[in-house]
Amino acid sequence: MKIHKHIVFFLLIVISAPAHTVEVDDFDLYMKITGLRTDGAPEIFKNWIIFTYRPDQPVRFVGASFSDQDFRKLHSFVKNEHGVYVLPYPLPSGVETLFYRLVVDGLWIKDPNNSSTARDRYGVELSVIEIPPEPEELIESPEILSDGRVRFYFQDPQDQGKSSPPSRTVFLTGSFNRWDPFMYKLKQIKPGIYSITVELLPGRHFYYFISDGRKVLDPLNHEIATDPSGKKVSMFKF
Repeated sequence: MKIHKHIVFFLLIVISAPAHTVEVDDFDLYMKITGLRTDGAPEIFKNWIIFTYRPDQPVRFVGASFSDQDFRKLHSFVKNEHGVYVLPYPLPSGVETLFYRLVVDGLWIKDPNNSSTARDRYGVELSVIEIPPEPEELIESPEILSDGRVRFYFQDPQDQGKSSPPSRTVFLTGSFNRWDPFMYKLKQIKPGIYSITVELLPGRHFYYFISDGRKVLDPLNHEIATDPSGKKVSMFKF
């Protein structure tokens, strides 16, 4: 079963003066970068690398350039309400090692939050980040099988981009089992990927996953509904 409808978050984050805006079409990313209170090492978050910088004194501009663009383009950081300069950079496809430099008010520097460095052929010191292999993409979930059963797949959003995700305890609960949180336990079929096949009657079904005790909407299904209590749940129909 392929699901084509999507809920898309298109947000303009207006950061403190001098005014900057960054277009973000991922709600989780928006919440992540606006909530950062301190800088740190580059972090891979879903399909992004989040770079942060917090100066010891006021600055007017923070930017970065990257090797996958031959250092030809300068990307501007934006400052969130906590005073942290943030740059969400899309994960470059097919790149295993990414080299980059920061520029602060015209001065080029290595990333002070990243101890991994290398020098180019001219002796210029560059910051380095290793990018893990892209996880195998699951095309559809839930999947309607030829015998009428339904197969669910699950990958915890917290594990995306991790080469060695932790083992988790994952359950499926929904309107089809009266929201029993323990009836359907998923089996790990490969590192970080879980699955379960259940028999369901045709119709509209509402559900979510429980991953290590946390409620998680189906990250592979963008059909979302609201239950009678006003909470968000995943939904599909067959």
